[in-house]
Amino acid sequence: MAKSITTNANAGDDSVKAMVAKNAETHDDAKSYLLDANKATLIAQNGDTIKADGKGVTVDGSKATITAAGTYSIRGTLTDGQIIVNTKDKEPIKLILNGATLSSASGAPIYVMDAEETVIILADNTENRISDGKKYVVANPTDDEPNAAIFSKSDLRIYGGGSLNVTANFNDGIASKDGLVIASSTIAVEAADDGIRGKDYLVVRDGLITVSAKRDGLKSDDAEDAAKGHIATEDGALKIVAGGMPFRPKQVWWSPVEPSRYPRAEDTRRGLMRTPRPKASTAAPAS
Repeated sequence: MAKSITTNANAGDDSVKAMVAKNAETHDDAKSYLLDANKATLIAQNGDTIKADGKGVTVDGSKATITAAGTYSIRGTLTDGQIIVNTKDKEPIKLILNGATLSSASGAPIYVMDAEETVIILADNTENRISDGKKYVVANPTDDEPNAAIFSKSDLRIYGGGSLNVTANFNDGIASKDGLVIASSTIAVEAADDGIRGKDYLVVRDGLITVSAKRDGLKSDDAEDAAKGHIATEDGALKIVAGGMPFRPKQVWWSPVEPSRYPRAEDTRRGLMRTPRPKASTAAPAS
């Protein structure tokens, strides 16, 4: 039976920010929110073709590969193709979804193979849609990635005044192999597996997030670092329906809704809160 939760995470003080600063560093810095859309390279999608107006991106049929740091504005509809990010540059890649619809029958429509950080900006008052097929085709059959409609091997941030609808028929909806920060966004995810997943941490700040997932709703599960695997929600509204757990962190889930206590084990089973009380000797709330 699917578990569901609807919350309004309203932070009345700086408890969450203090907790994040004390327990875990994130890539959420003010610099990454600076944007000059007038300098963006246009990536125009039209059916099964892509045209790019500027440097830093190469196009091969319905596949565009971004190879240089900068800002790229994606518009139009791509019926079966990919936007790939693959660069060693140390500055972030910024992708503006400006009324964009991306679909891929055999892979992740947005695939960040390599980047210092990727920022997806939802242009104000636009509707953007991402969807994938039920089976991915990868070069090495033993590879288990990409495995999400929006997939990043590095830090990923999503924000903006538009909306994003993700339909993940293969596996996860949105996934980062590092940290994932979602800020002031309206996002709806329907996923065959997990909804939204950040390996090192998952931070949701403000906005409206709706998830329908056959397994877990929001998830963070870094198995390689004992100090990571946190989920933090700050402000905004969450509506999650999940076949597994609405929230599944490896460490703790923290929300200012009830900052005075840790979740109880029985709450975890009911899907109301997410993790049992950590050991008092070393554990503290973390993002």
